[in-house]
Amino acid sequence: MDASSIHISLTHSPLDASASVDFVTAASGGRAGGISSFVGVTRRDEGSGKGERVEYLVYEAHTSMAEKKMLEIVTTLAAPERHPVLAVYAFHRLGRVNVGEASIIITAASVHRRAAIDFVSEAIDLLKAEVPVWKKEVYVSEEGERSSGLWKENAEWQPERLGSPAKPRS
Repeated sequence: MDASSIHISLTHSPLDASASVDFVTAASGGRAGGISSFVGVTRRDEGSGKGERVEYLVYEAHTSMAEKKMLEIVTTLAAPERHPVLAVYAFHRLGRVNVGEASIIITAASVHRRAAIDFVSEAIDLLKAEVPVWKKEVYVSEEGERSSGLWKENAEWQPERLGSPAKPRS
C-alpha cells in the first residue's frame, strides 16, 4: 500500500463516515471486495452518579505527534503479512464533540473482508492506547447546571509502550 492510499487527520470539523468509504473505495482502484468501518460516537453517559450526564466531550492533542503516531500504527498494521489492506482512512475529531457526533472514524478496504475487519479492530485498540489525544467530559446536572468538565484518563492508554513511565494514579 502506498502513501496515496492512506488518509489520516486530526480535525475540528465534523466527521463524515460516507467520505471515509468514498476515499477507500477510490484509493483501492476497484480491487476492494470488503470495506470495514468503526465510528466512535459520543454517548450520553452517566457522570459522577449525582444525577449528571455527559453533555459533550472536548478532545485535545499534540497534533503533529498524534498524526505521526497514527501513521506509524496504520502503516505497521497494513503490512501485507499482517493485514493486507488496500486503503485506510483514519480521522479523529478535536474540540467539542456533542452527544451523537462522531469522534473517530477508521475505515479500511481489502480484497477480502477479513483483512479489513481485523485491521479496523486492531487499529482502534492501538489508536486509543498509543495516540496522544486527551478527552474532557463536560456534564450537565438534572437541574441544567453545566460542570467545568473532567479530564478523563483513557483506560486503554499505555505510556510504557511509548517508552515513558506510567502516570501515577491519585
